[in-house]
Amino acid sequence: MRPDLLETACRHDGVRLVYLNPTSQNPTTHTMPAARRLELARVAAACDALIVEDDPYWLLTPDAPPPIAALAPERVAYVATLSKCLSPGLRTAYVVIPGGQEMQEAMLSALRAFSLMAAPLPMALAMQWIQDGSAAELLAGIRTEAAARQAIARQCLSGSGTLSPAGIHLWHALPSYWSAARFSRAALDEHLRVTPSDAFHEGPTPPNMIRISLGGAAQRTQLSIALKRLADLLARKPLDQAAVVV
Repeated sequence: MRPDLLETACRHDGVRLVYLNPTSQNPTTHTMPAARRLELARVAAACDALIVEDDPYWLLTPDAPPPIAALAPERVAYVATLSKCLSPGLRTAYVVIPGGQEMQEAMLSALRAFSLMAAPLPMALAMQWIQDGSAAELLAGIRTEAAARQAIARQCLSGSGTLSPAGIHLWHALPSYWSAARFSRAALDEHLRVTPSDAFHEGPTPPNMIRISLGGAAQRTQLSIALKRLADLLARKPLDQAAVVV
């Protein structure tokens, strides 16, 4: 996100709420540098806009800059989940709410509108893991596994792709003879699942890219086989669709 365009949107279009996913962004894997985070925080403050910072991958990215919430705590609602960095089964997240009591009550009221309370058992388990050190051990293991799977992806896939050192997905450009939609259908025919860019893009011309999950395969060997098959498919030009005679 560009600070100048954000300021234009705030001043001319009345924008008051800004959503950001600044670390290992889904799907591009891009991590916003510290200077850009500070610039966006300054624009939000000058325009009296609230930032919602969605940060599920920060703990998986050891070299990531501090969250925007650390730069402007009075301006940022910080949301992070334990599902990505510990276990999807936890379904547990936390929110740091900015501002005074009025802002906090308004946000809590909105949260209660669709979730009366968190499930007690996952909450208790998450708290126990954090307190006894299990969470830190799990996080270290997931970082190690993610780095190993990124290395496999670098070995199996050539061409234009973006990889985060400890990310759990990658964003891969397609050759000109494949469209994202057509390639995703061809991959499905090969029993491989990728997500085309139009699932993430708002507008008529999505980039010709796909998102590849590195965590779907249970074992590294399965991932390696799947990525090699995907690489073979990328290298093949699509077959022309046969004409249908009615």
